[in-house]
Amino acid sequence: MSRFLRFFRIIAIAFLCVVCVHTVASASRCGTSPSNQGSFEVQTTNLSAGDTFTFYVGAEGTFTVNWGDGTSETYNNTIVQTGTGSGTITRNQYGNEPYFSHTYSSGGVKNITITGCATKYRDWQIVRWTTGCCDESCSDSAPECEHHWDYTTNTHQAISFKGNTKIRHITGSLGDVFPTRGGGDTNDSTFAESFMGCTNFNLYDKNGNLNNNLFGPEITHTKRAMFARTFKSTDVGEIPPDLFKYIYGPACYNIFGNTGDGILEAESLFAGTFQDTPIASIPQNLFKYRESGRGIRCSGAYMFDSTFADCRSLTTIPKKLFSQIGKNADNGKPRSHMFVRTFANTAFGDSTLRFAAGEGSINDNLFPKGQATALYQSTFSG
Repeated sequence: MSRFLRFFRIIAIAFLCVVCVHTVASASRCGTSPSNQGSFEVQTTNLSAGDTFTFYVGAEGTFTVNWGDGTSETYNNTIVQTGTGSGTITRNQYGNEPYFSHTYSSGGVKNITITGCATKYRDWQIVRWTTGCCDESCSDSAPECEHHWDYTTNTHQAISFKGNTKIRHITGSLGDVFPTRGGGDTNDSTFAESFMGCTNFNLYDKNGNLNNNLFGPEITHTKRAMFARTFKSTDVGEIPPDLFKYIYGPACYNIFGNTGDGILEAESLFAGTFQDTPIASIPQNLFKYRESGRGIRCSGAYMFDSTFADCRSLTTIPKKLFSQIGKNADNGKPRSHMFVRTFANTAFGDSTLRFAAGEGSINDNLFPKGQATALYQSTFSG
């Protein structure tokens, strides 16, 4: 018995050390010294004199924006409680919600530098509802079942350019300023809808290279709906193959989250991420778990809800796109509603397409093996 206890004690200490090392590594990315602050660069479209550029920072911390015209401004963000409930709101020193905004006196392309380091993030929840008939006994004439969801807090993102049609490129990593702080809702950054509706934005940097480093390597933990609708309705026509390489999420044995519907932090993780974009192809290893400890480790409910829906230029789906998720088959197995409307309203909605291996068709290695509730509901239909 004593030998067993010694072994258990060693394992426990080793586990705690790994957690501590990861937490410290994440937290040490930022500090009070300017030399420890991270930065990335935003390039605008060709502006006209009098144009205003606006974005939102929901994270807590001190951030300096060099607007690219010789002016700069520093914002001190604080997350504060609202009332007696669990709601929060982010305020800056001006007492306003932190919309950073600047009006230019002269036109041209501007290179905006954002410097700082987030120390805390806002918490939020997903609200779900359905319309139509969602029961198996529905008649053929009944309205089709549709799943809907939204956030309890619409301004929870670490940073958001949502609806800004004047942003074109980002050079560098968002993680330099908005890193994972060590796990937990207020320690994990999220980029849901961060570029949604930015119709001129793409995933090239200002030098014309695909930005594989946009979300890494300082961003590690996944968070519920972390990349939901991130690039929806943008000009993203090509996806960097290693865009999510550094994201690996929590351990799949999380006893509070690993339910029958998968790990909670993977729920709706990529819901609508590339919806309504002009992409023609998808990198094969985009969602792959990598043996080096990087990549998506766990699956979750609604994980790929509408991920590529309305991508009408999409012509190929690579083999094993979704079957490489998870450190092993159990971690990446199908979950409830996992592929709802994933490819709805695309060329693959044609029922004549073969479910066979090969370019331009739907191959039988595309999905993980197994079944779950409403797993393929409207996956290819629209």
